Amino acid sequence: MKRISIQAKLEEIIKTLEKGALLSAHDFLDVGNYESVKRALVRLCDEGQLKRVLRGLYQTPNYNAFLKKDIGTSPKKVAEKLAEKFGWTIAPAEDTALNELGLSTQVPAKYTFISDGPTKKYTLDNGIDI
Repeated sequence: MKRISIQAKLEEIIKTLEKGALLSAHDFLDVGNYESVKRALVRLCDEGQLKRVLRGLYQTPNYNAFLKKDIGTSPKKVAEKLAEKFGWTIAPAEDTALNELGLSTQVPAKYTFISDGPTKKYTLDNGIDI
């Protein structure tokens, strides 16, 4: 029987995902153990098949033909993925909540969420704070 590497399995799964999907090693624990999956995700980033958004959080390519470049992920989606990964419940707060509810048209420079988890600050690769 031919053995398929964890990286090859991840590549097959990633091909089926939508553009710009967020991933973490926790999503693939059924494929292999955490360390093996994490190493495979790092190798896929090095090969250009994934983009690192934060430590432990990756994005599938999201190329826009009109802009002719990869589009970054939404800070809201990153916050939701982090909440899912760590088992937190989150809700937008401050300017983020105003923008989400349509009460303000200004896009916040810093996205703020309240949660039942610890108080943390994350800075995305594009400089936006969550």
